[in-house]
Amino acid sequence: MSTLRPAGSGAFSPAASFLRATATPKAALVVEFDGEAPSDWPTVSGFDATDANVGHSPGWACEVRADDIVILNPLGEGFTKSVLPPLDDAWLHDVRTNNSVAVYLVAAGSATTLSEASVSEAGTRGPIIAASIRASVAETFGKMADVGRNEPCPCGSERKFKHCHGS
Repeated sequence: MSTLRPAGSGAFSPAASFLRATATPKAALVVEFDGEAPSDWPTVSGFDATDANVGHSPGWACEVRADDIVILNPLGEGFTKSVLPPLDDAWLHDVRTNNSVAVYLVAAGSATTLSEASVSEAGTRGPIIAASIRASVAETFGKMADVGRNEPCPCGSERKFKHCHGS
């Protein structure tokens, strides 16, 4: 019997975001993954792997949180967790519009830099595990934490907030 892992757990994996040119959803993540891959995810291959239509894997979810991205399996267990990569407004708009994201899992160490190009390069060597999964953006994403009156001002002036932008 296996023990369930909480939603915040999961193997730490580097990730990068990009926008696919023609396929829906446009928003995509490439995750450098080391471990046992999901058996229910489809695969893509070839030079055009980034724009290939990928099958949907029901039950899987991608959560964009305040400081990380977590991919959850159908049981709600943390599968991978990544430091939040740069997300531009078009990427966030597509995720919020379609409620899904294309996730590509590339073998750890196969690419020096994670990008759209690394997915295509890995696709020329063989199949890549890729799936369109449900995605959501946390309410706290992009919002600044409340600043106390006596804390340093977030503008970087090194003055107390109450004497700087809090006055």
